[in-house]
Amino acid sequence: FDPDNYPKVVGDLAESWTVSPDNLTYTFKLRDGVRFHDGSSLSSRDVKVSYERIVKPPEGVVSARKQSYGAIDAIETPDARTVVFKLKYVSPAMLALFASPWNYIYSAAALDKDPRFPEKNILGSGPFTFAEYVPGSHWVGKRFDDYFDKDKPYLDGFRALFIRETATQEAAIRGERAHIEWTCSRPSM
Repeated sequence: FDPDNYPKVVGDLAESWTVSPDNLTYTFKLRDGVRFHDGSSLSSRDVKVSYERIVKPPEGVVSARKQSYGAIDAIETPDARTVVFKLKYVSPAMLALFASPWNYIYSAAALDKDPRFPEKNILGSGPFTFAEYVPGSHWVGKRFDDYFDKDKPYLDGFRALFIRETATQEAAIRGERAHIEWTCSRPSM
């Protein structure tokens, strides 16, 4: 989403997209040169496999967002940079759902080797790589030098502190030990 013009959707992995006149087909063109943190290329197959895990999760995998994506009928990948979502019915929220930060794109190759890969591993394509996790204390991200937007990130890294109590969170921000309050999920390692 565009932070200066919410709820306008702006692309991240997608450089462009079109919606068919009947609102039943969404076609996304992926950016060229996007890489996972292990150096492998991100392709339309990775997007397809990731959304299939949401819509039709494998046995034993719970999809908290399955209901939100119930309109998806089929996902096609005509080439390595194009993903086509075919819907069963019109869903006015679909573009906003695609823009959700909770839709992780997993490496299809990693999932082929181990369908439960995301449970104990972190392999993304974002501006920061996973560096360290200390249960109950913090996790650390380091700048990903091969991030597709060469001008970002602006930081060399970050440390996310786990602070349960609201008063302690506020004190950390006021004392400049922390700069923002952020709620996120943690790895299950």
